[in-house]
Amino acid sequence: MLRAEFEQHGEAAWQQQIEMRERGAVILVRGSPLPETGGGGYVVVFDDITQLIAAQRATAWGEVARRLAHEIKNPLTPIQLAAERLQAKLGDKLSLGAARALDHATETIVAQVTAMKNMVDDFRDYARNPPPQLGGLDLNRLVTEVLALYEQSGTRIQANLQKNVPLVRGDPDRLRQVIHNLLQNAQDALSGSSDPKIEVSTELSGGQVWLRISDNGCGFPEAIINGAFEPYVTTKPKGTGLGLAIVKRIIDEHHGTVRIENRTGKEGGRGAAVQISDGITLLKEWATGGQLTMPVIMMSGHGTIDTAVEATRIGAMDFLEKPIALQKLLATVKRALRAGESRAVMPLSIATFGRSVIITELKKRLGRISAAGTAVLMRGERGVMPELYARYLQQPNAPWIDASHALNEASQDLLQQVSSGVLFVGELAMLSRNQQKQLAFLAARAEKSNVRLVSFTAEDPKHLVESQGFDAALMQALAGIVIALPALHEHPEDIPEIATFMLAQLVETRFCPPRNFSTGALNVLRYFTWPGNIEDLAAAVRNLALTSLEEEIGVADAERVLPQFARRAAEADLSLDLPLREARVAFERTYFEHHLSQVNGSIARVAERSGLERTHLYRKLKALGILAGRKED
Repeated sequence: MLRAEFEQHGEAAWQQQIEMRERGAVILVRGSPLPETGGGGYVVVFDDITQLIAAQRATAWGEVARRLAHEIKNPLTPIQLAAERLQAKLGDKLSLGAARALDHATETIVAQVTAMKNMVDDFRDYARNPPPQLGGLDLNRLVTEVLALYEQSGTRIQANLQKNVPLVRGDPDRLRQVIHNLLQNAQDALSGSSDPKIEVSTELSGGQVWLRISDNGCGFPEAIINGAFEPYVTTKPKGTGLGLAIVKRIIDEHHGTVRIENRTGKEGGRGAAVQISDGITLLKEWATGGQLTMPVIMMSGHGTIDTAVEATRIGAMDFLEKPIALQKLLATVKRALRAGESRAVMPLSIATFGRSVIITELKKRLGRISAAGTAVLMRGERGVMPELYARYLQQPNAPWIDASHALNEASQDLLQQVSSGVLFVGELAMLSRNQQKQLAFLAARAEKSNVRLVSFTAEDPKHLVESQGFDAALMQALAGIVIALPALHEHPEDIPEIATFMLAQLVETRFCPPRNFSTGALNVLRYFTWPGNIEDLAAAVRNLALTSLEEEIGVADAERVLPQFARRAAEADLSLDLPLREARVAFERTYFEHHLSQVNGSIARVAERSGLERTHLYRKLKALGILAGRKED
C-alpha cells in the first residue's frame, strides 16, 4: 500500500485513513518523500485517531440528541393531556363497548407517550454538558447503596468489594447512573437465563481503582462490540442505544476509561468490565510511593479548575485541557524535559499522604479555607512539621516566604514579594519583641496586600500572652482561624506511607544506596509512639537509610534505632507549674509511651513491667488517650 501511494503522488505528501475492523481502530497514515540532496528516502507517520474519531462522533450525536429531545418532548405532554381529557369527557356519554374502546385507546396513547418520554430523557442525559461536581467519593459505599435497590430484582448479584479502597474523585449522582445503566444492561442480557448471575467488584490495582460489572449472559455480538459505546448502537428491540454511550460520556467527564469485553473461561459467561480512575488517584499513588520522579503533564477533555489545582498541588507540572494545539503541547513537553533535567525531588506534602480519617478530614477543612484570606493559627505538638499543613493552603505557583528569616527588617516590599501568597511563621514562642513588632506591622497590612498569614505554636496562646509577654493584639490578629494539627500517634496508619515516601526521597537524592522497608519494619515504625512526631520519624528514616547493612531494612534494624527516640519520651521535661492531677496524668502518659516503645507495643510485657493487670492497663491507656493495639506478646 505504501509503495502504491508514493508512486501515485510522486513528490507530493499524502495521507490515508485506514480502518482496522478486527481491532476497532482507525489509523491515519501520512507519507512524504525526503529531498534527494539529503540522501532521499521517505517518512511515514502512523497516528491512532480512534479516540479522536469517537469524540467527533459523540459531539455530533450529542447535538442530534439535544435537538431531538427538544423537538419531541414539547408535544408529548399536550398529547397525553388531550387523550385523558377526551376519556374524562366522553367516557360517561358513550355506550359500554365504545367506552371500553376509548379506555383502551387512551391507555395505549399514555403508555406510548411515557415510552417516548423515557427515550427523550435518554436523549437529554446524553446531550447535557454541565460539568460534574467532583469530590472525594467512597466507591464501595456508593456501590452498596445502589445494589440495595436490586435486592428484590430476582437476579443473584454477588458483590466482591476490596477493603480499604481509597477515595476517588467523582460525582456520586453521575456514577450512580453509570452503575444503574450497567446493571440494567446485565439484567437485560440475562433475560430467559436459567441461572442468572451478576458480579460486581472493586479493586485497587496499579494505582487505579477498578469497578467491574460482569454477568453470565450471552455477551456482546462481535459485530457491535468495537462500537458499543457509540450512540444508537443496540441489539435490543426497544433500546435507544444510549445506555452505554451515556456511561462512556460520564466516565470521560471523570477523566477515566471504560472498556467492555466478552468473558471466556470456566465460567462460560460474558459481560462488561468498567475501569474508573480519575488520573488524580494514580498521581497520588505515584507521589505517595516516591515514584513521582519525572515531570508529569495532566491532560483532560473535561477538566475543571478544582481538578487543575489539585493536580498541580500534588506534583503535576502542568494541566492542559483538550483540544490541545500541537504547538502548545510541544512547548509544554519541551519545558517539562528541561525541568526534568534539574528537577528537585518532590518534598513531603500532606497532599500525597494521609488515608486516615483524621488527616482526610483535616485536608477537607484546609481546602475549604484555602481560598479565604483570613489569618490561620495552627496548634499542635512539637515536631508535627506545621509547614506541611501550611503549604496545603498555598495556591499553585503562589509565593511563599518563611517569616523567621524575614522579620528582622519587615517592610512594604516584603508584602509585595509575597502578594497573593503565604507568609509563614514557624513558632510564635521563638519571636523576639522586635520581631513581634515587625509581624504586627505586616499583619495590619496583610489583607490589603492579599497576603495570607499562617503561624504555628506548640504553646498555649493564653500562656504565651500572660506568662511570656506575647503581644495580645497580635495574637488576636493571627488567630483568625485556629486549626489543631494531629500528633503522629493519632494517625499511626499513615506512618508506613510517610516513612516509605521519606526513604524514596533519600534514595532519589542519592543520600543513601537503594533501600526499601520490609513489612515487619514498617509495622515496628507504625506501633512506635513517636514523641517527636514527624521530625523524629524523619530522623529515624535517615538513620536507618545510612546505617542498615542490607538493601532491605528489617525489623532488627528498626528495633536497633528506635530506643534513642524512646528515651526522648522518658526524659521529656514535665512542667512543675501544673496542678498535681494534671502533672500526674502527664507523667503517666510519658511513662506508658516510653514502655510501649521499648517493647514494640506489647501490652503483655508493659503490664508485666508496670505491675498492672492487662484489663486495668487497657482502661488506663484508653483514659490517657494512648492508641495501642492488642498485642499480647
